Amino acid sequence: MRYRYQKSVTGFILTLLTLFLFAGINNISAATQTIPKGLIKLDGRPAPELKLNNMDSEPFDLSESKGHWVFVHFWASWCRPCRYEMPLIQKMSSIMENTSLEIVLVNTAETDDAVFSFL
Repeated sequence: MRYRYQKSVTGFILTLLTLFLFAGINNISAATQTIPKGLIKLDGRPAPELKLNNMDSEPFDLSESKGHWVFVHFWASWCRPCRYEMPLIQKMSSIMENTSLEIVLVNTAETDDAVFSFL
């Protein structure tokens, strides 16, 4: 069971990476692109407002990331799937380091100490 889950998470992240690379390489309009199974086409509205402080207590505003791909991941240290995803997200971060992808990890339910000890 554990292997199957990791395999599906890996597949999910590889699908995201492929989409990011595909979108960056292709200049075809979004309307003509085929959407992979399991993803939905959005209607073009901006993402909902997301304003939080980062781990250094500096303000973060998602709207300032306009023009970039943003991977927003809501997680918790007690969340078993999150524990499997974090190393894969770290790997994705390394692979996509010099691209327009921003990775935002959001944990609002735990103390700073819990977050730091998990990371």
